[in-house]
Amino acid sequence: MPGTMKLYNFTVSGREETARLMFAYTGMKYEDIRVNEEDWRKMKKDMPFRQLPVLDVDGQLICQSGTILRYAARRCKLNGRTDEEEAIADMVTDCIFDLMMVLPWAEENPELKALKWKKALEETIPAMLGYLEEIFVKGGGDYFTGQLSYADFAILNAGDFLLTLRKEIFDLAPKLRAHMDKIKALPNVTEWMTQRPG
Repeated sequence: MPGTMKLYNFTVSGREETARLMFAYTGMKYEDIRVNEEDWRKMKKDMPFRQLPVLDVDGQLICQSGTILRYAARRCKLNGRTDEEEAIADMVTDCIFDLMMVLPWAEENPELKALKWKKALEETIPAMLGYLEEIFVKGGGDYFTGQLSYADFAILNAGDFLLTLRKEIFDLAPKLRAHMDKIKALPNVTEWMTQRPG
């Protein structure tokens, strides 16, 4: 089994936070390294694709958020018991990635950006959360795959952020919101979310 892990990302958390949530839950040891702009200028040339996040596993650099999360899920035994469960966890997490990209992060026109944010937060994302709730309910209503998996941590990570943008965003998905609260209350998870930086 590989030894040391170092997770590098900027000071603001993103998709990679799902890995931190899993590490917190399982007690997995790793170094959480937050990179400022000055440090990034020095280390950028040594990173695959010249981007973050990067997970360093005994010197092997792993990048791409989805790859990091799937690797972390396997290390934490949260990837599903069967190929089908793993595929469902991947499907749900990829959908959550898509959902977060609905937000118009790169729009530069202020008026158009305001309109796009409103549509995303009041229409598109609530509908997508409703679709995710349907999948959750079909999975048995306890977890997305029938047992705890990285998909459950992915919805907690994304949902926790979305609630800071619009408190009613889960109105079409109340069971999913309740599920998030259940995952947040797991041992070590609440403690991490309370004390985490960024």
